Amino acid sequence: MSIESADSPVEIVAVWRRLDVPHWLDHCHVRGSKLGWSLEGTITGVQDDQPFRAQYRVNVDRLWRTRLAGLTVWRGPEQHGFKLGRSDEGDWTAFSSGKALAPLSGLTDVDISLTPATNTLPIRRLGLEVGESAETTAVWIRPDLNIEPLPQRYTRTGEWTYLYESGADYAGFQAEITVDEHGLVTDYPGVWDRLAVAEGEG
Repeated sequence: MSIESADSPVEIVAVWRRLDVPHWLDHCHVRGSKLGWSLEGTITGVQDDQPFRAQYRVNVDRLWRTRLAGLTVWRGPEQHGFKLGRSDEGDWTAFSSGKALAPLSGLTDVDISLTPATNTLPIRRLGLEVGESAETTAVWIRPDLNIEPLPQRYTRTGEWTYLYESGADYAGFQAEITVDEHGLVTDYPGVWDRLAVAEGEG
C-alpha cells in the first residue's frame, strides 16, 4: 500500500529511536485521505535529568504543502507550545495571536527538528528522480521553540537515499538519509533509527 494517492483513508504508524540522546522515542501516526495528510507524533524521553515529552502535528494538502503545524513541549511540569497556519498564498500566521509571521512568507515546508517525520514533506513534495537535486527553505522549529527560515537542499542519491544539507551555503549540517516507499525515514545516521512500522486502511 502506498500513500501516493490516498483515495481511501490510509494509516501508517512508525516508531523511531533517537541515537544521540538516550531514552528518546518518537511515535508517529500518518493519516492520508482525499484532502491530504496529517502527521501526528509524541516524543518521550529525558532531557537534563527532567522528564521530557513533545507532541507535534502537521497537516499538508495533496501536494504536500504545509497547511498547519503545531508543537507542544513539556520539560518536567512546564509546558510551552504554539500552532501555525499557512494560507494558499504562502502566508504564515500564529493561531494564538492571529499575527502574520512576515519572515516566513512564501515558505512551503516545515521542519520540526525534534522528529524525522517532517523530512517526508519536501521529499514527497519535490518528487526528485535519482541524481536530481532541489533547494528549499523550511520553517525550522527548533527544540527551544524558536522559529526561523532554514535553507535546505535534498539530492536523491539512490532509489531510497537522499543527501540532506542545511544551513548557510548548505554547510551547516549534512546527512544521507534512507527512506521507505512512503518517503518516511528508516535510517538517519547517528540521529534516528526506525524500530517498527505498521500500515493499514483507516
